[in-house]
Amino acid sequence: MPEKLPEIVRNQPEDKPYLVTGHRLYMIGAQDGGFPQRGEHMPHEMWGIWLPPIKLFNGFWLWLEDDWIGKADRFVMEPFGCRFVYERKEIELERFQWAAHTRGAMALELTVRNLTQAPVQKSLALVIESNLMPVWLSERMGRKDGRDTVRCDRESGLITWKDAENPWSAAMICDQPMEAFELFGDDRAHSVRQTCDTADKDGRIKEYRNENTSCCKATFSLRLAAGESRRVSFFFGGSESSEEEAGEQARTLRENREELLEEKKERYRKLGGRASLSFAGEPVLEHMYHWNQYINDWIQRDIPGVGEGVVAGYAEFPWWFGNDTNYILPALLMQGEVEICKETLRLLRRASLEVNGNGRVIHEMSNNGVVFYEGMTTETPQFADCVWQIYCFEGERTFLEEMYDFCKEGMRWIESVSEEGLPRGYGISEIAGLDCMCCDVAILAVRGYEVMSKMAGALKREEDAAYFEEKFRTSWDIFHREFFVPETGFYGDMVATGREIIERAESWKHSLKSFPITPEDEIEGEDSCRQDKSPREKREKERLGQRMADVITLAKETGTERRRAYQLFGLGHSTIAVEFGYVTGKQARELLAAQEQWREKECFQIDGIMPLALGRRMQAYGYSREPEKVMQVLRQTGEGFGAVMPGATSEIYPDRGCFVQGWNSFATMWPYFSVIFGVRPRAGEKELILQPCICPDMGKISLTGVMIAGRPFSFFLDFEEGRGRIRVEIPSSEWRVNLVWEDEEAPGPEIVAEVCD
Repeated sequence: MPEKLPEIVRNQPEDKPYLVTGHRLYMIGAQDGGFPQRGEHMPHEMWGIWLPPIKLFNGFWLWLEDDWIGKADRFVMEPFGCRFVYERKEIELERFQWAAHTRGAMALELTVRNLTQAPVQKSLALVIESNLMPVWLSERMGRKDGRDTVRCDRESGLITWKDAENPWSAAMICDQPMEAFELFGDDRAHSVRQTCDTADKDGRIKEYRNENTSCCKATFSLRLAAGESRRVSFFFGGSESSEEEAGEQARTLRENREELLEEKKERYRKLGGRASLSFAGEPVLEHMYHWNQYINDWIQRDIPGVGEGVVAGYAEFPWWFGNDTNYILPALLMQGEVEICKETLRLLRRASLEVNGNGRVIHEMSNNGVVFYEGMTTETPQFADCVWQIYCFEGERTFLEEMYDFCKEGMRWIESVSEEGLPRGYGISEIAGLDCMCCDVAILAVRGYEVMSKMAGALKREEDAAYFEEKFRTSWDIFHREFFVPETGFYGDMVATGREIIERAESWKHSLKSFPITPEDEIEGEDSCRQDKSPREKREKERLGQRMADVITLAKETGTERRRAYQLFGLGHSTIAVEFGYVTGKQARELLAAQEQWREKECFQIDGIMPLALGRRMQAYGYSREPEKVMQVLRQTGEGFGAVMPGATSEIYPDRGCFVQGWNSFATMWPYFSVIFGVRPRAGEKELILQPCICPDMGKISLTGVMIAGRPFSFFLDFEEGRGRIRVEIPSSEWRVNLVWEDEEAPGPEIVAEVCD
C-alpha cells in the first residue's frame, strides 16, 4: 500500500476542467480557479457543485481587498481533492478543496501566508453563486426550478440558501468569524461572473444568465504576523429535503474535518494497494493505470431514493447506462469492488423492470431515476455478461440466482425481436437508421446466449443450459453465414435488404444523426442526443458520399428484396467476434488485417478514436496473438493521459468528450489482466485459466493484489533468453492454474504457481 498519495502539478493552468468528488457530492470547475458556465445536456449548467438529484452552486470566487484574486498560478491534482496556488504581492494563498466521501458536504480550505517580514492585515472575501435546480430530465417529474433565497445568521456564521418553490437547500459555515455579509443584485452578480469567468478564448463575453440564482459575499479579516500562515476553512452542505439538513451537513464536516479527510485519504491508499501494476520502463502507462484506480472511485454515485452504482463520466454523463456498465465493471472487479458492481446491476434491473417489464435493459437513466431511452438491443445481453463476470470473479451462486430469471427473460426478449435467429435494433453506434440486423447487436446476442448457457449450468438448470447452448451454437453459425463478406475478409456492419439499405444510404450521404428520439423525449438538451456525426472536413464528407454511393450501387446490383451484409462505415464491430475468442489465431489475424486494410482504403473518420475502442482492439489482439500490437495500442492510449484533466483520459482520444470516462479502464487497466496475462478466472471451480499474449518488448510486468473470490492473487512476467516466464501467487493450494496456448509455432511461457497466503 503506497504511503504517500501521488499528485500532478500544472503551472499556469488553463480553464480546462477538474473533478472533486465523493460518492454523494461532486464539483467541476476550471484548473485556473474559475467556474465557467458549460454543458450540453443542460446548457451552461453541467459544471459547478452538484448533490444529485439537485445542483447547489454555480461556483465561488475569492476576493482580496475588494478585488478578484485572479487566476491561479499553479494547479495540483490529488486523488482525494485538488489545490490552487495564488502568488500575490505580500501573500501566497493556497486553496484546497475536497468532498466528504459519503456525505453531502465539501470543504474549501484557504491557507494564507505572509511573505513579508512585517505584519499584514487583509480583507478576504468569498463570493458565492447558488443555483438550486434539479438534474437532467426533472421536467418529466414536474420539478421546476424556483428563485433562490439566501439568509445569513450572523451569530452562528451560517449562510443558508433555499429554492423558493422546493425544499432544495444549501448551507455554508466558516471556522472564522464573519466581518460582513452582502447580498448582490442580479446586475452586480452578472458583473462578477463576467469579470471572473464568462470571457471565451477570443475575449468575448457570454451573456447567459439564470435569473433563479443568488449571489452573495462573505468577508473576513485576516491579521498575519511576519512569515505567519493561517488556514481559513469553509464548509458547504446540501440537501434535497430541508435547510436544517443542509446546515447539519456543513456543521458535521466542520466538526469532523480531520477524521473525514483522513478517512478519504486512507481509502485511496488502500485502492492503490489492490490490483497494483508495476511496468518496468513504462512510467506513463503505470501512472495512467494507477490514476484510473482512483477514477473507479470517482464514478461511484449514491443517491438516496434512487440508488447506488457506477456512472459513465463527467461532465456530461454523471448517471447510469446499460452498455457503459459492461465495460466499466471488469477493472472494478479486479480491485475487489464486487458490491458496487452488484448494486449497479440491481439499479439497472429495477429501472428496466419499471420501464420495460420484459427483460429489456435500459440505455440511460438520469440521477433522479428518469429513464431517457428504453434500451439499445445490445444492452440486454451485455447485462447478462456483467452478471456472469461477477460470478467468475466471486464464485458465489447467490447473485447468479438473484439475477438469473431477469437475464433469461431478457434473452427471451432478444428472441422476440429476432429475424431468422438474430435480433434487429440499435447498438452502440447511435446513428439513425442503423437498426436492421447490425453486427454488434448480433454478436452480442450470441454472447448473451453463451453466458446464459454457462449461468444455467452453474445453477444446475440442465434444460435451460441445453437450450441456450444450442442457441449459442446456432446463432454463431447464423452470424458467420450472414455477416461474413468473402470479398473483404471480415464481417459487415449491417445485414439488410437492398431496399432497406438504399433508403438509409441516401440519407447517410447527407447526415449521420443520432438515433431517433420519440415525441415523449422532447426535452431541453435533446440536441446533445441528436448530434450529427457526419465528418466535418470537406474531404471526409466527400469520402462519406462516395462510400454511400458505392453501397447503393451494390444494393441495386444485389436486388431490392435480397438480404446481404454491407460494409458501411468501418465501425470496427467486426473485431467483436475476435474479442470474445470466437475467432482466434491465424484466422483472427487475417480478419483484423483485412479490416484494417479496408478502413485505410475505404473508410472515413466519423468521430475521434475512443479509448474504449482501443481497449476492445487490444482484446482482439490478445486472441489473434499479436503482443507487439497490444503494446502499440497501450502506448497510443497513454498519449492521451492528462490531455484535459491531470490523471484522466478523455472519452474521445486524446482530448474530446467527457474529460473523465468510466469505461476507459477497459483500455488503461483491464488489458494487463485479460490480455497480457490472459487470466480467465473461474472462482466457482477455484481455477485460473491463462491465455497470455506476451513478447520480450513487455519486459517485466507485475500485477499484484488482484482480488478473486475475496482473496489476493499476484502475477509476474519476465523474460529469460527470449522466453516468457509467468509466476502466479495463489492464496492456497486448492487453486489450479492452467495454461492455454494454441500457437504451435512457438513454445508457450513457463507457468509457475506458488502458494502465498
